Amino acid sequence: MHDSAIHGQRKRLACRDSVVAEQLIAELKSSDLLLIGAPMYNLNVPTALKNWFDLVARARETFRYTETYPMGLVEGVSAVVFSSRGGIHLGQMTDAVTPYLRSVLGLMGINEVEFVYAEGMDIRPHGVEQGMANAHAQITELTA
Repeated sequence: MHDSAIHGQRKRLACRDSVVAEQLIAELKSSDLLLIGAPMYNLNVPTALKNWFDLVARARETFRYTETYPMGLVEGVSAVVFSSRGGIHLGQMTDAVTPYLRSVLGLMGINEVEFVYAEGMDIRPHGVEQGMANAHAQITELTA
């Protein structure tokens, strides 16, 4: 492929991403509750979720830089994160999902974040049942 064709394709993709980002940011700012499905894949969030954050976490749109720390510009939005994991990771060094999501949401000003965990889903023989029961109990606590 010719260099000019590659450059043109990149420019079209960047323009498309910008339009998508504007739509997603408008949707986020008009919400009051953000529900996030964040299964743990190889100790991290799925690529599609990371891509969503890359599109909506925009300087001067959802946060701004200050002398000391970025300031979130998304107001009045809280979040509930549902995270399933094959093993038990909560509170362990292997849980990169929770701190990452708290950080990126906080960057945008979303500081009221609750987590619901379904852990141990791959632990036999009763991992799925136990993980789901624990998640249901957490949901019951949140809605009480």
